[in-house]
Amino acid sequence: MDTGAPSACQMKTTAAPLYTQYYPRTYVAPYISNPIPTIDGNLSKAVWQQAPWSDLFDDIRGPEDAPPDERPPTACSTKVKMLWSSTHLYIGALLEADADHPVISTFKDRNDPIYQQ
Repeated sequence: MDTGAPSACQMKTTAAPLYTQYYPRTYVAPYISNPIPTIDGNLSKAVWQQAPWSDLFDDIRGPEDAPPDERPPTACSTKVKMLWSSTHLYIGALLEADADHPVISTFKDRNDPIYQQ
């Protein structure tokens, strides 16, 4: 008897609704049992090798709303690695820039709205 409902096979191959493109991206930070003893910015150390790189960051407004001349140039990119222990969350970031687009921050106090830079 045909009920008109999609079969399990059809449900698995159905494309995701368009609005899912706006869902926040996710990142799973690996747990480490021992805290990192020295915070020095060296992401080539063995402990950081277990953390995957995030997707590249994008303009907070997204590709559809940010004017092309305000989007980050392809020579500039930002990505992070994260780890956590029972006492700390570790975030290592790689910000690549070129001479025409240096990384500049004027906000320096805790809780400054850096997303507005």
